[in-house]
Amino acid sequence: LLFFLIDHNFTISLTAGDADFVLANVASISGASAKRQIAFVVLGISGVLFLAMRRRLDYAVRHAPLVVAFLYVVLAWLSCFWADNPRLVLKRVVSFSLLLLAAFALSRSVPKSGFVSMLAAVSGVFLVLGIVAERVLGTFTPLAEGYRFMGTRGPEGQGFNCGILVLSSLAIADSGRGFTRLVFRLISVVGFLFLVLTRARGPFAGLVVALAAYHHLTRRRESTVSLAFVGVLIACFFVLLLGWSDFTSFMLMGRQEEASTLTGRTPLWDECLNSVAKRPLVGYGFSGFWTESRVMEFAGSQGWINFNAHSIYLDTALSLGVVGLTLLLLMLFSALRRGIRDVRDCPDTTRSLLISVLLLICVDGLVSTVPIESAFSLFVLLAVVSYLCFSKPHSLDGSLVKPR
Repeated sequence: LLFFLIDHNFTISLTAGDADFVLANVASISGASAKRQIAFVVLGISGVLFLAMRRRLDYAVRHAPLVVAFLYVVLAWLSCFWADNPRLVLKRVVSFSLLLLAAFALSRSVPKSGFVSMLAAVSGVFLVLGIVAERVLGTFTPLAEGYRFMGTRGPEGQGFNCGILVLSSLAIADSGRGFTRLVFRLISVVGFLFLVLTRARGPFAGLVVALAAYHHLTRRRESTVSLAFVGVLIACFFVLLLGWSDFTSFMLMGRQEEASTLTGRTPLWDECLNSVAKRPLVGYGFSGFWTESRVMEFAGSQGWINFNAHSIYLDTALSLGVVGLTLLLLMLFSALRRGIRDVRDCPDTTRSLLISVLLLICVDGLVSTVPIESAFSLFVLLAVVSYLCFSKPHSLDGSLVKPR
């Protein structure tokens, strides 16, 4: 409910292309939404409550990632001093800190398997609400040309949500038996079909990489090679059946006319890089670059209104400069490295799933800012990094002990 209040709009499939709606969003950038503020405060309070709970058995403090995370948070708070709009930056740093507290506290207390179940439940509810919203508004027309499933979050956000649903459902299916396994495999198929309907290429590419990684980490190497060979044969079959042009159209999710500029992203990235060059060290303040004036300035040069750089890495460079981007990359690399090493030492389905989710975020983040712009996706990112960095390699997931 909290994440729905923060991120979602029940009528977005009806108003997404409306000029007045977009301009209203521009005008509200520096404003404050009461329901969002209350939701973030409640998340912070829930984080405090989780800290008071017993920690999970496999929780372990590792100082290197903790120092990197601490430096990133300190840099975000200090950025208020050099931001063009200190009030906007302060508001967003506070929201980020409350979200970080909730994610870290949850990862400290809740077993990894419980977190995976939470991912499946939340993403599944968001998908159902999205379908209901489009049905009620009359915008659910999957057979219409040019249709993109938006739900209550927009194509990119809904695509990310569907990717999370696919991965978490697969992990639960692999850990279950009989009817449970069948149900969650069917849920993962449904999630994938709706991901295709969003025609969001970032989440689609991220999911492909994540599924390949998950299969490699949870199956024998010979099985992975066999699956790759079968995948190549299937691709060749569809090339022969459809022809190369139709096959590439399918792989580009029906948006091949936008492929040369990644839907206008490459000109946007060029202009963003010019802005990074003006303040390369520490940027323009945490999430403080996209003010109302800059959004309209970029709209004039790009010919369309956008609210971010469409890349988590470029947006981080704009916000906190090269220093902030380096800290972010260090944290992501540390989590992936430790997670992969722990899985090799002690095979674990849930840890493999967490690695796959992080890869989905990293790949999707190349062409999208959803992983750090949405409260739910940012919460998932922070929690996954915490689980991977602060877990013992050999443990019994699900057990809890009292803190010292």
